[in-house]
Amino acid sequence: MSKQKPVKQDYTAQQIDKKLEKQRAKQKQKKKTARTIAALCCAGAVVIGAVTYASVKIYRKSGAHLQGIALESDHYQITNGMMSYAIDTTYQNYLESVKGNKNAERPIKGKSFKKQLYGTDQTWFDYLVEASNYSLEKAIKVCEAAQTEGFTLTDAQIAECEAEAQALDLSKYSDGVQASDAAEIIKIKRLAKEYQAYATENIAVSEDELNSYYAENNGKYAKFGLEMFSIAWNGGTDENKNVKQDHDAASAEVEKLKACKTQDDFEKEIIRFLTEDQQKDAETAKKMAETSRMSLSGDSVDADAAEWILDSSRKVNDTFSIEHDNGDYFVVYMLTELPVTDQSDTVDLRLIGVNKTDNTDTVAVAQSLVDDWQADGGTESQFAEIAKEHSAIFNQISTGGLYIGFSENTMTYGEELRDWAFSADRKPGDTEIFDTDSLVVVAYYVADNPYSADKAAAYQELYLKQADAINTCGDIYTVTEHQNIINKLNY
Repeated sequence: MSKQKPVKQDYTAQQIDKKLEKQRAKQKQKKKTARTIAALCCAGAVVIGAVTYASVKIYRKSGAHLQGIALESDHYQITNGMMSYAIDTTYQNYLESVKGNKNAERPIKGKSFKKQLYGTDQTWFDYLVEASNYSLEKAIKVCEAAQTEGFTLTDAQIAECEAEAQALDLSKYSDGVQASDAAEIIKIKRLAKEYQAYATENIAVSEDELNSYYAENNGKYAKFGLEMFSIAWNGGTDENKNVKQDHDAASAEVEKLKACKTQDDFEKEIIRFLTEDQQKDAETAKKMAETSRMSLSGDSVDADAAEWILDSSRKVNDTFSIEHDNGDYFVVYMLTELPVTDQSDTVDLRLIGVNKTDNTDTVAVAQSLVDDWQADGGTESQFAEIAKEHSAIFNQISTGGLYIGFSENTMTYGEELRDWAFSADRKPGDTEIFDTDSLVVVAYYVADNPYSADKAAAYQELYLKQADAINTCGDIYTVTEHQNIINKLNY
């Protein structure tokens, strides 16, 4: 095939279009002539197949590259057309998320995504496909779970999805993407969302299951007071640990700390070590000794230390040390408060956290979320959806901001929120905004919790295990990705 001569740069766009149209017409006539000759030469022969002369350009224009199956599971198939809609949506969402951020990466307009790097080790096309696939595969797995339970969208919900697709401005999407492609993706995402909400609302933790789990793990919920101090040798691996030059010297200092009989003696020995051995000034040494005081729970210390602390024979001011061979350091413990479980009352809340940023009225942002929520009906389920979309309290996002067993001893979000949650006149559905040190928090009061703080913590763990299984579906369902088909997309 001969190469097409380059078009002169001084032609107008209209002239170029006319020249290309003439060239296409000539090519079409040549093909027609060739087919006529072939037909005459093959007269009387049995036709066993059709020969296509379509060029790659015509192939793409036909939309054939959008028909292949990009992803599939037992009950769902995602065509390249649907995938293209998903990729375009991911890209649009990305641009919206970096709006106003001059340092954010952006691809060069008019240049193929397959020829531009995102970061250092993948193209923009690869990045967008990866992000889109992650979201789609997760949604499809949840939909498979819904299929197993016979959970489906209502006719009204399906109609809403199709209306949303029809309302799209398809000029903002890749060539060939149809409203029907968008509708299928929208319905998959909607079904996943509705099923997750339904299944989460119906999570059940039986009393027997809770009691058994609590009995097996009650030590982790115990609270106790400690003095903790670390000493490394051979330079150690952690610049925050105090250093002795060899193991024996470090071990000798550990024994001095373990010989202390009171908390005051323990801290005095820390100060002596820091000033005489580590050459710290007195004020710095005193502050470091004070930071060795801690209030912890059984699941926040080394397993060997937890076993020692929770031993029923333990007494206040007992000491203990652990030698970490792989890290070249010792940790010395003095028990200052015996382990006790938190028997305080608890309530259940839903929380939305809004990060504080410079030049932003974060309280106003939080208020706008509340206003929108109230305008939409102000239900608990709607509040949960806002939490999933907007909350900065990441460990509660998947459960719609649900905090099970918020204790009257909890000060995580400040005293004001704590007092509000346990006010005698508090009732389900009450909502308030709190400006804390790091976050602005919107709190929704769900209900009183029947369990004390320690048992409520066990309940929450069991609840979150089920919630995580609902949101991820783990390895129960499989989604197959056909990368060779996806690569046919024209980006």
